[in-house]
Amino acid sequence: MFLQLKFSESLATIAETALISCDIAYFTYQYAKVDKEDYPKVTSNARMAHLFGKSFSGILAQVLTTFKVMDYKELNYINLGASVMATLVAILLPSVEKSTYFHQKKKEDTKLTKCEKSQRAFKLMGSFLKNSFSQDLVVKWSIVHSLSTCGFGLVEVYSQTLWTEINKTDHVALQNGIVIAVYTLIGVIGAYFAGYFRIDWSKISIFVFSAYFSISGALLIYTSQTNSVYVSYVVYCTFCGLYQFMVTVAFSEISQRIPPDSYGLILGMNSFVALVLQSIITFVVINMLHEPVREQYLIFGLCHLLIFAVYLSYELFRIIYSKLRIKHDLNLKV
Repeated sequence: MFLQLKFSESLATIAETALISCDIAYFTYQYAKVDKEDYPKVTSNARMAHLFGKSFSGILAQVLTTFKVMDYKELNYINLGASVMATLVAILLPSVEKSTYFHQKKKEDTKLTKCEKSQRAFKLMGSFLKNSFSQDLVVKWSIVHSLSTCGFGLVEVYSQTLWTEINKTDHVALQNGIVIAVYTLIGVIGAYFAGYFRIDWSKISIFVFSAYFSISGALLIYTSQTNSVYVSYVVYCTFCGLYQFMVTVAFSEISQRIPPDSYGLILGMNSFVALVLQSIITFVVINMLHEPVREQYLIFGLCHLLIFAVYLSYELFRIIYSKLRIKHDLNLKV
C-alpha cells in the first residue's frame, strides 16, 4: 500500500511537471502570434480561460461526488477525456513559421553539420539568457515568479491533507470541489485586473512584492493554526487569488522586456527553478523532518515572511545607499 501511494505521488509529480511545460509552451505560442503591446491582455485572457476551466471542473467534480454519480477514481476518466480533446485542439492550431533554436531555415544552414547547428543553437540560447538577465527588472520579476510559483505549488498539493486534518476536530462536510471553483473565479478577477488595467507594475514593484509575500505569509500561518475548515477555505481562496494575480503580472512584465524569441526559455527556466525549490523544500520538510501538515503550513508561511523581510531589507538598503551616494557626489562637486 505504501509503495502504491509513493508510485501515485510520483505519477502526480510527473503530470504536474508536464502541465507546467504545456502551460509555458502555450503562452510562448500566443506571444509569437500577437504584438508586444497586447501581451498583458493575452496573458490575462489565457489565465482567465485556464481558471474558468478549473472552476468548472471543481463544480462538476463536487456535483458528481455529492450525488454519488461518480467516485474520485472515476473522475480521472473525465480528466483523461478532457486532456485528449485539448491535445486535438492544440494539434489543429496554426503553427509558428519557424523554430528559434534548432530548425531555422536559412541558406547557410545547408553547409552546417548537425554538431555545428547544435552549437549555434546553444550559443543563441546563451545570448538570450545574457540579454534577458542583464536587466534588473527581468531578474526581479523572475525571482518573484519562481518563488511565488514554488509557494503556490506547496500549498496546493497539501491543501486537502490540511483540511482533512482540521476536520478531525471540526466535523463538517468537506466541500473541496466548491472551494476550487470559488478560488479560480477569484483568480479570474485578479487576472483580469492585472491584464486590463494599464498600470506600470514595475514602478510600484516594491509595494506589490511586499504586499504579496507579507499577506500570503500571514494567511498561511493563520490557516495552520485554525480549527475551522471553512475559515481555512476562505484563507485558501484568498491566497490562491493573490497568486493568480501575481503570476499574471509577472508573465506580462517579463515578456515585455525579453527578446521576442526567448519567452519559452526564460519562463520555462523560472518554472524549472520553482519546481527545484519545491522539491527541495518537500524533501527537507516532509521526508527528512517528517513534519505534520499543520507544521508544514506554518513553515510555508514563515518562508513567505522571510522572503518579504529579505526583499524589503534589500530595497531599503538600495534606496539609502543610492541617496547617500548622490549626496556624496554633490559634496565632491562643491
